[in-house]
Amino acid sequence: MTQNGHMVSGTLQAKSAADLRSALHRQGLQVVRFRPVRFGAVQTAKAGLFPRLLGAVSTASTEHKRSRRREARAELIEGLQALLSSGLTLEASLEELATERATRSLVGDLLRGVRSGERFSVAAESRPDWFDYADIAMLRAAEQAGELQAVLETLAARQRRSGQLMSTVLGVLAYPAVVVSLGLGALVFMSRRTLPDLVTILADADVPTPALTRWVITTGEMLSSPLTLILGLILLGGIVLGITVMISSRIGIEAMKRCAPRLVRDTTVGRAMRSMAELIRAGLSVTEALRTTAPTLGPLSGRVVGMGLNAAAERIENGASLADALEAQPWLGGATARLVRLGESTGELDDMAERLADRLERRAGRSVDRLVRLLEPIVILVLAVAVGIVVMAAVLPLVRLQEII
Repeated sequence: MTQNGHMVSGTLQAKSAADLRSALHRQGLQVVRFRPVRFGAVQTAKAGLFPRLLGAVSTASTEHKRSRRREARAELIEGLQALLSSGLTLEASLEELATERATRSLVGDLLRGVRSGERFSVAAESRPDWFDYADIAMLRAAEQAGELQAVLETLAARQRRSGQLMSTVLGVLAYPAVVVSLGLGALVFMSRRTLPDLVTILADADVPTPALTRWVITTGEMLSSPLTLILGLILLGGIVLGITVMISSRIGIEAMKRCAPRLVRDTTVGRAMRSMAELIRAGLSVTEALRTTAPTLGPLSGRVVGMGLNAAAERIENGASLADALEAQPWLGGATARLVRLGESTGELDDMAERLADRLERRAGRSVDRLVRLLEPIVILVLAVAVGIVVMAAVLPLVRLQEII
């Protein structure tokens, strides 16, 4: 649909629904409805596994770059919002921010785009390694409504908040990883330095080496062997390849639907509800908010929810309410659909979606807290067993030597 309300139809080739919408928005068109044609399906089928793997790797690389730049992106958006609030123009604000080292390249590209007459959202869209599709949609809606400053504030909060729970989970897992690494390091050191000397002394005295000592030495030699390192790298590569194949296949999606833990479900649905609330508040329609959110949720669990959001958007276009459309989708029915129905009935859908996101994130946070309480005694127990095995492997030869003296 054009800005004057005229309906336009046609065929456009694009890699994904997000790319299709971006291309149409750059032409000043609003997407009302689209459907993939058979030619695209045939092309995808002919593409084979390798191109799909390359696409998945490229997408994962871009998402990883965006994740690493989260704090720098939030600081940039906050600085831009503050400068615009002080009365500076967009171009002057970007010039002030161009000296920041972490975002110098990005700001340079944005500044060149704005100076050439592009809208800020179009200039930002050229850097997918910094802004995802939801960011662009919010910026585009803000420009159309003339509320860029308010949306920039929302965007800054969104950048600060995104990934916080995952960072907490990684921090929790870092503790056992460090403990396991230290335990393995101690085992390798003892098996390569101390225990061989004791075994030599036992051999000179014609005393058999304890089985536990031999096992610790053999294990340490295997762990420090270059062959073990090579096999470990091959195994890691196989795991990464397997995950990539799962991400790009329907089998992985179906497995995730059935086997995902509640922490993963709550985190993903919470992100989707919060993004939907922010997009509706920025001025997007419900269907546009659903389709904009879908490609930004990441792989596996994100694809499960994203497919559900796209299916819900299609059902809404066919006359269903949002709550009814969500009820039939994996992970989005039950309490989620009931609360959305309540928000629709009271006319506060964005607020209800945000409260739902808060609730799910709090529940996910409690799951992480339980994980922490469970991991601490397990890690201590494992470390105690590992230290006990290494100590016993060193003490048993000394006991044997004492027996023959």
